[in-house]
Amino acid sequence: MIKKNGLPLLSILLLFLLLSNCQPTPHLNDGILKGQVLVPVGIQSKSFNGETLPYAAVHVVDPITSHVIAIAITDGEGYYQVLVPAGGPYLLEVVKKRIRLGQLTCIVEAGTEYDLGTVDCLSTAAALIVQVMLEEGALLSEIDCAIIMADPYFSDVSSAVCSIIEYEGDPTTSIQVTKTIQDFLHPPAPSPTPSPPPIPTYTVTFDENGGDTTADPITMKKKNGQSLGILPTPPTKANYTFTSWNTESDGSGTEFTGSTIITADITVYAQWLAVDYTLALSVAPTDSGTTTGEGIYHVSDEFQIIATANTGFTFVNWTDDDNSNAIVSTDATHDFTMPAANVKYTANFVATYALIMAVDPIGSGMVSDNTNTGSYTEGTVLNISAAPKAGYEFIKWSTPSAGTFEDDTSSSTTFTMPAEASTVTANFGCTTGYIYNGDEYDNYWTFGYIEGSGYYSKDNNYLYLTAGDYGAFAERSYVTDYLIDLTCINSIVIDWSNTGDDYDSNMSYLVISSSSKHGNYDTDADARLEKNKNFDRSTDTLNVSSLSGSYYIRVHARDNNSFQSGDNSRISVYSIELRE
Repeated sequence: MIKKNGLPLLSILLLFLLLSNCQPTPHLNDGILKGQVLVPVGIQSKSFNGETLPYAAVHVVDPITSHVIAIAITDGEGYYQVLVPAGGPYLLEVVKKRIRLGQLTCIVEAGTEYDLGTVDCLSTAAALIVQVMLEEGALLSEIDCAIIMADPYFSDVSSAVCSIIEYEGDPTTSIQVTKTIQDFLHPPAPSPTPSPPPIPTYTVTFDENGGDTTADPITMKKKNGQSLGILPTPPTKANYTFTSWNTESDGSGTEFTGSTIITADITVYAQWLAVDYTLALSVAPTDSGTTTGEGIYHVSDEFQIIATANTGFTFVNWTDDDNSNAIVSTDATHDFTMPAANVKYTANFVATYALIMAVDPIGSGMVSDNTNTGSYTEGTVLNISAAPKAGYEFIKWSTPSAGTFEDDTSSSTTFTMPAEASTVTANFGCTTGYIYNGDEYDNYWTFGYIEGSGYYSKDNNYLYLTAGDYGAFAERSYVTDYLIDLTCINSIVIDWSNTGDDYDSNMSYLVISSSSKHGNYDTDADARLEKNKNFDRSTDTLNVSSLSGSYYIRVHARDNNSFQSGDNSRISVYSIELRE
């Protein structure tokens, strides 16, 4: 219960400090205090605008000494007026039966009248709080009732005081009021907030995943639910670019970033992208050929680059554009390994020109390009040769192109290729002499017409052929394997014999034909020498002076439907000579 130095009624009622409400009124003697006392009406009336308290005792108490220094009685409307010595502030105690009200006055000056306004349960609550504060050693000069009443918990004290007064109780003896004031002045310590469970810390490990260096740092720690924010310096790997971190080494997991929320220990793996380099291929001169193999590759990729010459060109070499056009390879198909750099190669081609070998007249001989590639670059020196056939002799080389011969009158010489296609012609002229003489020139002769039974042979240094078929026709012939120019030939002399039967059906022929190589004795004959029956070795001449151009020369043995048994026609040829 609230008491002050054993005072009989209320130890001391601390009244509401309303210095701003003290309205001084001039007075000749001591100061005058006046006001009105109100009490609340009914328990439901918490507005505290209640009834007046008439005929109640008003005691003015010195809070320092606890002495009553003045007494007054309220009138019928609850008003009072009391003369007090200058000083204060004082405590007003209003008592009527069990009702106790209080108020704290302002400082009183002599000759001044102060209207203290209303004494009610609110002012009483404030006064009771001040009383306890003084009991606990507070100085009156340090107490501000305005601050007390502005406290949000002041309503707890005023409600308790007003409730007691409404039931004509004494708030100074109320245990509830005493506890409420103590709680107001000394709020119980709040229940301690339970400490939250510790937040776990997790480790993120950064695996270089085949890199040449490691991340810096390799591990980082964060509490559960946090993100790293800034990631470590990534590792490096030769010829690869770091792209990201992933929860799986093969990149099939989830990308890990600086904003990824961490909920457990985790290892993330560096992801790498191979650095690509470009191989560019070109040709020189333009349109001279094509290339394959150009593209974008990883370092150490192995593949082939291929140069293909267009018609009229031949491959020379590969050169490196970025290395002073140094020769890389002379192989059109080149094995290549991609370095850690972009590369530019050029496939170099050179124009080639066709070489055509010819003879004039046609069939007069043979020519050879001994270098034997057919197409050549400008300046290539070629070995060429010419060989006449029987009845011809080499005269000279000729060409309509700008090419040159080392010696155009030699059957074996060199030709220097110009920058154009060239036809090189070996010119032959007709010549006298043997086209068969024993085994000499026998390779000029081949089998010709065949009918019925017969026989061929080049043995014993002569051409031997027979024909015979009882009661039927039979024929065999030898013929030159090529045409022979007879333009400058006047006669053909044959040295031969026929050892067959001595009948008219035994026929021997020397035939000249410009068109038929394999005809019989009478087919397309431009000139012919014939003999019947057998005859000893003899020399016969065939006049060909009227012929001009190239011809086949044929020798025929024919059995013209003989009824004799055996080979009825048997011819041996010892020589054939061309004469002017």
